[in-house]
Amino acid sequence: MSGARIPWVKVFMYYLSSEKVTYEDCAKKFKISAISVKEKGASEKWVQKKQEAFKAALVLMEQRSAELIAQRNEDHVALAKSLLVRAAEALRDDKIKLKTARDIKEFIEVGVKIERDALGMNQKVGPAVSITDPKGQTIKVTWGDGSSLEDY
Repeated sequence: MSGARIPWVKVFMYYLSSEKVTYEDCAKKFKISAISVKEKGASEKWVQKKQEAFKAALVLMEQRSAELIAQRNEDHVALAKSLLVRAAEALRDDKIKLKTARDIKEFIEVGVKIERDALGMNQKVGPAVSITDPKGQTIKVTWGDGSSLEDY
C-alpha cells in the first residue's frame, strides 16, 4: 500500500482503541508493513500520545465515578433523613404502634445507619478503584471495607 493511500488516522485510532494494541497489530489489520507503522508512530509520538490519552481517560473515569458515588450518597442521605423525619412524626402523632422501646430504637437506628453509610462516616478508608496503567501494570486498590472493585 503506498503512503498516500494508507488511512493513517484510522490506523492511529485503532492503535488507541486498546492498551494492548501494538504497532504489529495495526500493520496486520490494515495490511501494511510493520516498519511503516513503527516509523509513522515514532515520527508522530504515538506511544506518548497513547499514554496521555489513557491518563486523561483515567482522570475522566475517576471524576465520573466520584460524581456518581456522590450523587448516590446524596440520595441515600435524603432517604435516611426522610425515614428519620417520618419516624419522628409517626412516633409524635402516635401513628406507629411500636410495642417496645427496642422497636423504636431499631427503627431509628436503621435511618441513622443509612445516613452514616451514605456519608461515608463508617468507613476508615475512602473508596478507590483498581486500574491498569498505560504500561500494562495493574494497580490493585480496594474499597475502604477491604472488598475488591468486582464486589462493588
